[in-house]
Amino acid sequence: MRGILLCVSLLSSASGTLNSQVINPPIDNGGSTDTTEWRGWAGVSFTLKPSKSRSVDLNQQWRWDDDFSAFDRQLQQLGCSWSPRWNDFSKAQSIGVGLRHTSRPDRKGDVQGVDRYLRLQVQHEAEVKADRWTLETRIRYQSQTALERKDGSEPAD
Repeated sequence: MRGILLCVSLLSSASGTLNSQVINPPIDNGGSTDTTEWRGWAGVSFTLKPSKSRSVDLNQQWRWDDDFSAFDRQLQQLGCSWSPRWNDFSKAQSIGVGLRHTSRPDRKGDVQGVDRYLRLQVQHEAEVKADRWTLETRIRYQSQTALERKDGSEPAD
């Protein structure tokens, strides 16, 4: 019975995303600006809210590049956030930390393999509601470190 309740609670906290974007690459050697490039990503997120003011998120994403023809990278992210509940002003804000692991394959050139990175982030988010409008802002500090390089070189370099 506990196993069934655990599965139901995990599934009820899951959400999925499917996104894409179109970019205009920079002009190379006088080339045309008519060229566009599609990128896309899909993801699954699990959110656990132990209390109204705290949440823990686990995200998995897969990203594609070059008009969805090339797998670009995958990432896993664990994040925790806290939103104080002192008053309406503090409820609209949250402070969070996150840890992201990224694997990025490179299948081009003489040296092929996978680069792995670890990123730490700290952020502050705020939301303001004005009539029918909702304004959101996020300020984030990020620091990324290479864990493993495809060519076997020292990641610290």
